[in-house]
Amino acid sequence: MAIAYNTHRVLELLERTTPDTIHRQALKERIIEREKAGYEKYGRTMDRQDYEQRDWLLHLLGELMDAAQYAMRASDTELANHLLEDAYRIQKRLDD
Repeated sequence: MAIAYNTHRVLELLERTTPDTIHRQALKERIIEREKAGYEKYGRTMDRQDYEQRDWLLHLLGELMDAAQYAMRASDTELANHLLEDAYRIQKRLDD
């Protein structure tokens, strides 16, 4: 399976914004594995054309709210707070 255009963009952003460490390499591998798993489960990549920007933002908002729940369950209040701040910004953008 070829890597989707969107995944290439995410990997390029990761390269530009994070130090070259084993952590970045591990994250790159996880991103690629998640894309493969998504393709196996849904039969498509994130390059799908049937979503508008609002659809993607709503999906992201749901994922961030789930992530905040996971962070709280892991007793990481600081991380949960950062995730909720991101969720708030998305909700505000959707409402404006």
